[in-house]
Amino acid sequence: MTSKEKTTAGITRRELIKPVSVGLFGFAFLNLFNKPSSGGTENSVILDAVPSDLPPIIIKSGSFTIESDEPLTESGSGTYNYKRLGFKLIQAVRVIKVNEQTGVTETFPFVDVNGIELDIRLQYYVSGSWQPLAQSSLAQIKNETVQGSTNFVLSIAKDLDKKGKSKPRRKEKREDSGSDVFRFGSVVIRGKGTVLPPVIPPTVEGDEYIIGLYNYYTANK
Repeated sequence: MTSKEKTTAGITRRELIKPVSVGLFGFAFLNLFNKPSSGGTENSVILDAVPSDLPPIIIKSGSFTIESDEPLTESGSGTYNYKRLGFKLIQAVRVIKVNEQTGVTETFPFVDVNGIELDIRLQYYVSGSWQPLAQSSLAQIKNETVQGSTNFVLSIAKDLDKKGKSKPRRKEKREDSGSDVFRFGSVVIRGKGTVLPPVIPPTVEGDEYIIGLYNYYTANK
């Protein structure tokens, strides 16, 4: 399948539940990117512009995992910055929200040629309940331009360790290895242009996320 082709078939419950049950991995993982899901809030024009390829950068909840098509540099302490140098602008994103209890999936695609940023609230489980979002730490995804290079930057208050061997098209995988219990409390997409991004509903119990980030969209690949 090329990046300009889309299928119209929905994801079956079996396809959906299996990758969630094994930590968002499995035979249907790519299908989450190249098939529209049922029950989403998708705009067909935007959906067609978001590539159906496996994204160059993928972020997953459960813990906090980032996979990149090129190595990441690390800097800072307390708040860590993970950079994919020379990534260019983030121009397309697909946020996939999956409820592992019900099997319901929602997809939120967005394209902005001027650049895209994301905010992820990391909501911790404290004294038997999830802390208020207002008290949750913020992980931010953005671009920076330094000496003519436009880089992908993840800023997060977690030291993400390198994990395992790289896969084809994946040079690096990092994951939080701490013992804290937390979840993605909310995910917010922000565009740098005038087009309004989709609003992602707040997290409910059982929600997990896969976020695909692209430095291109189908019209200019």
